[in-house]
Amino acid sequence: MAGLSRFAQRRAAWTEHGVGWLFIALLAMWATGCVLFAMPRESLAELPAWQATARHACVVVHGIGAWAFCLLAGRWVWPHLPSVWQRLRYRRQWWLGVLSMTWLAALGASGLMLLYGGENLQATVSWLHWWVGASWPLPLAAHLWR
Repeated sequence: MAGLSRFAQRRAAWTEHGVGWLFIALLAMWATGCVLFAMPRESLAELPAWQATARHACVVVHGIGAWAFCLLAGRWVWPHLPSVWQRLRYRRQWWLGVLSMTWLAALGASGLMLLYGGENLQATVSWLHWWVGASWPLPLAAHLWR
């Protein structure tokens, strides 16, 4: 692993910049997701102007955060995987990483269903997406904790 900083070597190929930007994207998505979940479910036309504007802004920031997360995670996950694969002696942490990645896949799939699914599907998937998204920091923190 020559060429990687000490931080990156300790963090299995994640750099300071990668961790920082990923945290910003996650925080933006988590905060806007909480606001969206707490807002009334009426259509934008039925909401007061300030609520419609706030909901629209949250949806935009949430969507941009999702794309930023995909780009950032895609940039650093590929160096992370071979580095971690060599560390199978840390089985508990390795399995928590698999759990965190599975949780993230469910979050992404439910997000795509919300974006492209029909109206009937969206009502059900909304709850799944909310609970998986709100609780995902738990398996991620367990994976990161030593």
